[in-house]
Amino acid sequence: MKLKLLGQSIDNASANNIGGATLVRIHCTSAATATLRLAGGGSIVGSVYIGQGETVIIQKEPTEELTCATSKSTKVAYSS
Repeated sequence: MKLKLLGQSIDNASANNIGGATLVRIHCTSAATATLRLAGGGSIVGSVYIGQGETVIIQKEPTEELTCATSKSTKVAYSS
């Protein structure tokens, strides 16, 4: 899988829409829970535990906000 980078890495995202991303690569430097909320601190859409050193790719709506301590999050797209 190839990823196209669409922005700078954001450290320890907190209520951040990651530049309006619809696809976000999250790498955790320590175990953490990534939580996705509706814009403006609304209802929780979902959450996932990410182990230390693990990387996941999350699909989200552009206005949804991500919070994930001890992580680096980057707006990405798939590339061929």
